Amino acid sequence: MKMPIKTPGEILRTGRLTLKKTQQEVAKEIHKALRTYQKWENNETRPSAFVDIVAVCVACGVPVEDYITGQQPRPYLEQYDIDLLEHYRQLPDKDKLCVLRITEALVKLHQDNMQILSQNAKREEDQVTQDNE
Repeated sequence: MKMPIKTPGEILRTGRLTLKKTQQEVAKEIHKALRTYQKWENNETRPSAFVDIVAVCVACGVPVEDYITGQQPRPYLEQYDIDLLEHYRQLPDKDKLCVLRITEALVKLHQDNMQILSQNAKREEDQVTQDNE
């Protein structure tokens, strides 16, 4: 299914609003004047340097390919992920490190559990095959 074509400015705006950023925040993040970013978002001008295209796409959370081709932006993050990231950003650095360690441990536990489940399923499959022989 082909996505509707959008202007580069529409793509930036959609991405920026998805991330709940202001135009001022994006402009500051990419080290450009607010008016420069507003012109890009309003399709009055476009970034002339590729490095600026990449920077503004990253700041707005849209793939560079979508910006260039005019395809509907696909957010990298779901709303749940964005909310989680916003909460994380509000934590002090020492707590961020704790969250990182806890998350790593949970991922490892999940991977180990999935491996055990896969091994158990394989054993059961082998048992059924032996029983049918």
